[in-house]
Amino acid sequence: MISEPLSFLSSLITDQLGEPDLSQLTLSDWRLLEFTSDHHGVAPLIFTKLNRFGYLGQLPGQVQSFYRDQYYQSAVDNILLLDELNRILTPLRDAGIAVMLLKGISLVEKIYPDPALRPMTDIDLMVHSDDLSKVTKIFRRLGYTEQKSTYHLVFSRGSPKNLVVEIHWNMINSNLATPISEEEWIWNDAVFDGIAYRLRLEKELLYLSGHISIQHQDPVPRLIWLYDLHLLIEKNMNTLDWDFLLQNTRLLGWGRGLSSTLLKTIEFFPSEINHQIPGILPDQVDLEIGSREFQRIIHRTLRNMNFWRGIKTIKGLVFPGFHYMQWRYHLASRKAILLYYPRRWFELVRVVIKKR
Repeated sequence: MISEPLSFLSSLITDQLGEPDLSQLTLSDWRLLEFTSDHHGVAPLIFTKLNRFGYLGQLPGQVQSFYRDQYYQSAVDNILLLDELNRILTPLRDAGIAVMLLKGISLVEKIYPDPALRPMTDIDLMVHSDDLSKVTKIFRRLGYTEQKSTYHLVFSRGSPKNLVVEIHWNMINSNLATPISEEEWIWNDAVFDGIAYRLRLEKELLYLSGHISIQHQDPVPRLIWLYDLHLLIEKNMNTLDWDFLLQNTRLLGWGRGLSSTLLKTIEFFPSEINHQIPGILPDQVDLEIGSREFQRIIHRTLRNMNFWRGIKTIKGLVFPGFHYMQWRYHLASRKAILLYYPRRWFELVRVVIKKR
């Protein structure tokens, strides 16, 4: 009986199990592993590990089918998303709009040997705030509908499996203690790869850590997010400027977030390279996430917007569009969407209460 499925899965991914005797696992064990690996976005990784080392044949037929289907579905989804990215970037570039790739769409071909190994559900992009109105017009011409307008814009196109693009323009959860603006901090050393911009390596590591520890604040982050960090560090440990990273961590006020996320990464994905990290991190984190972070985020967001953008932000939080709700809650049909709005309101209230 598997008591710690996350540890089992992460050990299988990083070859820490040696030669496991998978025949000892019951069908209930595999059902738990299927659910966990799907929820944590690592099912395609598990498939390749099982297949590469000849373990797949030891599994019940339905388990083999599950992992095989997850891998090929991820491959198809990512091909569509990468094709759509190219379709989006062309008119944005033609309009003179600088675009930065964020999160999965930035990592999938940069650090993964096979794009299918990194499941994605959407495309995250960063633009300058001055370009938002032009971006919105371009997306409408491309057939997208604006589904949500809060601290980022969410556009969707197609049904029933929607293409979703999130447009960001700031580091919404930061407490940037520097005279330069957030946009300057984001863009002043961004790297252009001939297709789009990317964050400087150290800032990308910091951004991904903040996304996990500050925006989501899950006690146990999704394994695929931790594996992103693991691969990013493994491939760049010798070139990472840790002094620059820690200096900017203090500027953003993300000390605790960075430390907790990297230590959690090492816990699940230990290696000969990343074992050096605890010695690099400060012994005591002097800048921690504030207890009223959510209220501060909303205050900062609304303060930097005009009246109508503020109204749209509040509307986007409380009443996002139907396509967004269908995508956000993984609904097969739009018939049940209205029932999920109370759930969303409950989640918003719970977040506010939790942050007090």
